[in-house]
Amino acid sequence: SSGNVENDKNGWENTLEKAGENFPDASFLLSLGDQVEHGANETEYAGYLSTGTFRSLALAAITGNHDGGNVNFKEHFSVPTPAVNAGDTAAGGDYWFMYNNMLVMCLNSNNTSTAQHKAFLEQTLAEQGDKADWKVVTFHHSIFSTASHAFDGDIQQRRSELAPLFSELGIDVVLMGHDHVYTRSYMMNGTTPVDTEAGVKDSVINPDEGQVLYVTANSASGSKYYEIKDDEFNFAAVKNQENTPNIS
Repeated sequence: SSGNVENDKNGWENTLEKAGENFPDASFLLSLGDQVEHGANETEYAGYLSTGTFRSLALAAITGNHDGGNVNFKEHFSVPTPAVNAGDTAAGGDYWFMYNNMLVMCLNSNNTSTAQHKAFLEQTLAEQGDKADWKVVTFHHSIFSTASHAFDGDIQQRRSELAPLFSELGIDVVLMGHDHVYTRSYMMNGTTPVDTEAGVKDSVINPDEGQVLYVTANSASGSKYYEIKDDEFNFAAVKNQENTPNIS
């Protein structure tokens, strides 16, 4: 969200209309954070939720930095399992849900305690992991992105701490936002890219133990885009910025 409520609302509604046309059998929508620009602004929340899509399509919302500083987020969005690790964030904590054979574990990455997130992930995997063929982690603050946030100190801390954890725990895919440029990583073992010459081949379809795929989403509403920075980004298999709303 950019904070221009009318423009953001119109762009968001247009995206959801196109999503419905292209993916009519979608079972739910996963939003990777920053539903609004100002977390206490009810006008922005009204714009986000005004589309009729949410009368027929379930929403799983992740806490972003813009909507993570107060209670409005958790007052608008109920989560399917009790939230844990709220830390010092008023918006709530981590939660999980199971869809068919996919376990999705949603972190509130405004809480920078890796130890708390690790405890949540380990407990959830111990209790639910055997039921799932795919283990997915989602959170807002992308640790493998290619715009300006990639150089932020807090992002570098999350990258160094979380990436080895996800490899250790056998996570398959990590879905993130925050940096407003589409980026797909190579398979990563911790912070090390694997098979960078292979492209989308067996290394992605049949990854070795400890290998994780990371995807950073661009702006869905078209409210705000960032530029790809001129840097090596040796983890990035695909970088894309066409300044057009994205949905996956």
